[in-house]
Amino acid sequence: MELVLWVLLTPFGIAYSVWRRSKRSKACPACGAKPVPLATPEGQRLARVNYPAGLPAIAVTLPPPAKTSPIIVAGLVLLVGTMLYLQFFAAR
Repeated sequence: MELVLWVLLTPFGIAYSVWRRSKRSKACPACGAKPVPLATPEGQRLARVNYPAGLPAIAVTLPPPAKTSPIIVAGLVLLVGTMLYLQFFAAR
């Protein structure tokens, strides 16, 4: 659906993409529970309860999640602006 909206050069494709990405959340696929950060007191308590011998090395060394680059955001804004201009003003 998203691809069709983008191909047809409608602003609805942009709106749908933004809406779909804003609804993403990190949650357990099995139960839907949100993760508890290890740096919080509750995270420390759960680590002690579930891993009495200590945390596995992978749990401690995971990198922070990546953020969207400002260059990508600027490119998307430029693309959307160009598409809107071409659709509404250049056709007249």
